Parts: sequence; structure tokens; C-alpha cells
Amino acid sequence: EDAKFIAETTSHGEVRAHLGRTPRPVNKSQEKEHIENLSSDDDSVHFIIEYQGAKVGHIFIGDLEKEYGRSHVGYFIHPDYHGQGIGTKSLKMVVTYTFETLNRHKIRGGFLEGNPASRRVMEKAGFQEEGTERDYKYVDGEWKNVTWMSILEDEYYD
Repeated sequence: EDAKFIAETTSHGEVRAHLGRTPRPVNKSQEKEHIENLSSDDDSVHFIIEYQGAKVGHIFIGDLEKEYGRSHVGYFIHPDYHGQGIGTKSLKMVVTYTFETLNRHKIRGGFLEGNPASRRVMEKAGFQEEGTERDYKYVDGEWKNVTWMSILEDEYYD
């Protein structure tokens, strides 16, 4: 069920564009194989976001660089559930998990230009802008910049 949900949601035009994915045929079996590969990866932790009994999104902590004390966060929410605070609440929960359970010093995340909602989610979770990386990803025939944001453990505990 998770594989089907992720395949359907990441194929949605709005989600795909904000993730910077090019159109690709993704079916349940391909996504299941992808999830199984992620499950065997010691470098990431993935969560399905549920709201009122429905699967509405996915959030992960990746690049679990223990020696450097930092991790990367990424997420998506199905468009039917945008604007309800689900992304913000989910990110705050993962920030808590990352600092209090994984004992990281820094969490970093980014969003492609044209996605101000993701900036707001990160700001509400305490992230601060680090900078913009130009021409980060080629999406739908054009180069897109990414803005990187982060939160440090002392900012979280303050």
C-alpha cells in the first residue's frame, strides 16, 4: 500500500515538479522495489505521513553522517492535503526525532524555486536560510535553483 501511495503521489504533476523529477512511468512494483532498496539502506529513515486515517505524505531523514553530526530532510504532501499544517507538524516531529534520538548537530533541507509553501514549512519548523544554489536541477526543460535551509541543535533546544 505504501508503494502504491508513493508511486501515485510522486507521479502527480504538482508534487513531481516540486521534487524536481522528470516524468517517468512509475508503477506499484517499481516503487515497491525502490522502497525495499531504501529499507535496506542504513543511511536513511523514512516515514509515511497519515492524517485522519489516510496516507497523505512521505518524509525522510537521509545522509545520516554520524561522523559529521548532520542529516538531510525531504518530504512531500499530497496536493489534496496542502495548506492544513500537515507538512509543518510532520517536519517538527522529524526534527525532534533527529536531534533527540539520532543526536545530530544539523539538519539541512532544500526546496526548488517556485515552491514558497516549502519555505514556510521549514521556517515554521525553525529552519534558517543558508543560501541558494544556482541551476541545481534541470526540470521540465529549464534549470531550477534550490534554496538550502537548516536548523542547528542549539537553535532547536533554545
